Amino acid sequence: METMYGRKIREHVKLCGRTYMDKEDTLYFDWTCAGMEFQFQGSCLMARFRVMPEMVVRQIPGETPGTTQTKEEEDWPWIAVFLDGGETPYHKFPLDREELTAVIFESDKEETHRIRIVKLTECFRSAVGISQLKMEGKVWPAPKAAKRIEYIGDSITCGFGNDTNEGNRDFYSGEENGWMTYAALTVRKLEMDADFVSVSGITVAKTGDFPGPYAMNEIYPYTNRILQDKLARKRGEEKAQYEVWDFAGHVPDYIVLNLGTNDSTQVGLSGDIQRAEEKFEEDYYHFLEMIRKYNGYGPKLICTLGCIDFYLYDRILHAAERFRREKKDENIFCFKFTKMLMMGADVGACFHPSIRRHEKMAKELTAFIQELERKEEQ
Repeated sequence: METMYGRKIREHVKLCGRTYMDKEDTLYFDWTCAGMEFQFQGSCLMARFRVMPEMVVRQIPGETPGTTQTKEEEDWPWIAVFLDGGETPYHKFPLDREELTAVIFESDKEETHRIRIVKLTECFRSAVGISQLKMEGKVWPAPKAAKRIEYIGDSITCGFGNDTNEGNRDFYSGEENGWMTYAALTVRKLEMDADFVSVSGITVAKTGDFPGPYAMNEIYPYTNRILQDKLARKRGEEKAQYEVWDFAGHVPDYIVLNLGTNDSTQVGLSGDIQRAEEKFEEDYYHFLEMIRKYNGYGPKLICTLGCIDFYLYDRILHAAERFRREKKDENIFCFKFTKMLMMGADVGACFHPSIRRHEKMAKELTAFIQELERKEEQ
């Protein structure tokens, strides 16, 4: 059985999303829907994973009826394996140990398949890498799509709690399905490749300590600052040396920016609402500058919001219109999703959109991009 290690793996697969090669020769694919796709010819394929769980605090029933108590536990990531472009996973399973070997494909005879390994859960809650591929057979890269989309977003883009309909609670990692988000569904409908940079609870920029350790403008330039911080802490290193993402090697045709939902909470918690709204608009404008700095003015930039809250959409419109006017940017557009219903089948965990609502969002975004495609062809 042949064994292929991290850097060698990278040469023989198509990388999906932002991936990071660690100094210990582990290929991390940590963002939503990140992973790899390749052709495999053989009878057996196994992968050696390295995993870092996140500690989460959950509310559980207390000893007395009607009461709750907190419990800290490890939150492990989930991955899925797809064969030959299928929509339904061939395998779907949690990576519930820090190191484990899993069977990716096995047959009693030699077969040829296109295999895709996808991380279903988001970057912030766990870290996943592959250190080895063991095989009876051979692998080579799957072809790249003709076009690429980059998604920049928060919990909605991650698929936070989308695989349940119990709205009044937090979710478990097995209920975060990045493959069934509006973003991933749109990519498959349009037959494009995609990169995700999405984190639950994230805002465009920081104001005080809310909501967490990172804002998007602090992580966007880097391949995976969140992961590198985790690795540095694990090794007792004082500070990580962040790897800048290879923007020149991954130029998107479309960039979909869906931020502003958490920023509305940040505004609401401020002492001066008017000033906080103005700061958001200015921060959003500067983030548009950052996106163009790294990607140029060629990609079509879609500033969108939804489907939970639209409080800051007018501010987004103002920032985008100002950017279009001042930068003479003809490739910036605005788009608003239909608001989800806060009851019934639309609702996932913690009143985030369910898979059903993500499917509706995907139809809206797909139609919007298809219309831009048609105008481009004219």
